[in-house]
Amino acid sequence: MNIVLMRSTVDSKADPYYNALKTSANNVTSIPVLADRFINSEELECQVFSSNSFSGIIFTSKRAVEAVADCCAAGLPAGWRERPCFVVGDATKAAASKLGFPCVGHQSGNADNLAQMIILSKVIFPRGVPLLFVCGKQRRDELPNALTQNDVPLKIIEAYEVTEDPALSSNINTYLREHSVPSHIVYFSPSGYKFAGVVWKQLLDKAIEKVQMVAIGPTTGSVIQKDGFKVLMASKPTPDNLVQTVRTGLPNS
Repeated sequence: MNIVLMRSTVDSKADPYYNALKTSANNVTSIPVLADRFINSEELECQVFSSNSFSGIIFTSKRAVEAVADCCAAGLPAGWRERPCFVVGDATKAAASKLGFPCVGHQSGNADNLAQMIILSKVIFPRGVPLLFVCGKQRRDELPNALTQNDVPLKIIEAYEVTEDPALSSNINTYLREHSVPSHIVYFSPSGYKFAGVVWKQLLDKAIEKVQMVAIGPTTGSVIQKDGFKVLMASKPTPDNLVQTVRTGLPNS
């Protein structure tokens, strides 16, 4: 197996997904897909330093946590240590915990499941006091819609926006010259597929049919399916879950 991880990593040897897959594959390569920048920093800082105005906080990406860290150079306001921090995934949990947030929900697997956990927990929230949802500009609406429909008040701050890595096409071209057509391409987000999927289809043409698409989570998987591809979906954003999905050729629950 020759596996491509559509994922930015400074050091592949420190990437848990790379390390988990390297014993099962002939080659594992990471290709950065996304570039992003913080936005609305002043508004975010204002809200983060108003912890008493919120009953908790929600992160569905590590980058959202990093946006909060960027505006808390002097340390996280103490009030957040007394409020639940709802997160998706181990990487998001690790980043938020390091900052000082008491995290729950990381094993939910995706934003839809996390929303249901929050809805079931709403009895612990002060009436009318909103949760703060820190997210990217290209977020999906399932989580905020589910919370609103179930009378869980929410304040949304878009803290970063995502664009295509300027070297994406060049890096994929280089990979194809050196390794030819990969057996698997792993996508970690809908945005990652949005930008990289177009490049792969253009460069591979009909050879794209030989590639097994793999998605971290059903949200990303559904985007790939809508584009007409069969896709393996690792239902939880963990390296072990991804390895089992790739090895068995079956979705792993």
